[in-house]
Formats: sequence, structure tokens, C-alpha cells
Amino acid sequence: LPPGEWIDFWSGKRTSGPATLPVEITPTRGGALMVKGGAIIPTWPACDYLQQGWSPEVGLLAYPAAHSTFTLYEDDGISLGYRKGQFARTVLACDTAGKTVKLTIGGREGTYAGMPETRDFTATVHLPGRPEKVTLDGAAVTDVSWDETASAATVKIPACGKTPRVLTLN
Repeated sequence: LPPGEWIDFWSGKRTSGPATLPVEITPTRGGALMVKGGAIIPTWPACDYLQQGWSPEVGLLAYPAAHSTFTLYEDDGISLGYRKGQFARTVLACDTAGKTVKLTIGGREGTYAGMPETRDFTATVHLPGRPEKVTLDGAAVTDVSWDETASAATVKIPACGKTPRVLTLN
């Protein structure tokens, strides 16, 4: 592994690079899958074909480091309207200060045909330990699931659109 913090996608185990690790291949895993600290990875359910469009809910896998950003791009998925500026972007940022992690879903900028006014996100934030307090836009969140094996907290972030939403875990 190159220098930096790396997280095993399958187990949540953290390793500091540079390092050489043995690869464990199991029937359920195709091999090693290491995620660099700071990664923000969008996910959504698989579609059978493109015309099914975007999922109303987007998953986010966040692997906090000091500071990282990712820009989520979306368009109608069908036309060439993106060439005329018909698309939207949402900046996602993850900041860590001590034991506090702040995941910000920025306000979406742009528009395209068929774009939903808001979108729901489900954030899975990989942490060294279970958070004691979780807030969304400053209000306490009680519906937080904790996966001890993956060392990850999962929280729903509804109604993301023009206004930024801020999830804080500490």
C-alpha cells in the first residue's frame, strides 16, 4: 500500500501505509479491496437498463480523513442535454477534527429534465469507534445503526436539495 491510511472494505480494519499485506481470497470476496482514507463513494441499487434513471436514494460510503471532497454529477441519463448545461452537481465534503466527523451534502446546483426536487441519502461512515452523539443540521439523530464488524455508522439524510445538510458524528 502507498503512504496514507487504508481501510479494508470487507472488515473495516485500518492500516497505515506504506505497508505490504497478505491477500485473503474467500468465496464471498474476490480479493483485497482497500479504500484510501478520505474516500467518499456514492452507491445506488443496480438498474436493469439506463432508462430506469437515477435511484431516488443515493448511498454514501465515507471513509473520513482530515478533509476530502467529491462532486456528485447527475443528468437525465438519456439525452445529450448535458452538452447544453442540463445537469446538476452536488459537492460532498467530509472533515475530521479529533473525534468529530462532519459530512456535508452541499446544495445541488444546476437542473435537468426530470430532476427530482430533493434526493434522500443514506450515509455509512466508517469510524474507529462507535459515535456517542450524532446530529443532522444540529438536531439529535436517534435512528443510527452501528455495524461493529465494519466499524461503521449508518444514518439516513432525507430531503437533500438546494440547501446543504450537515451530519456530525462524535
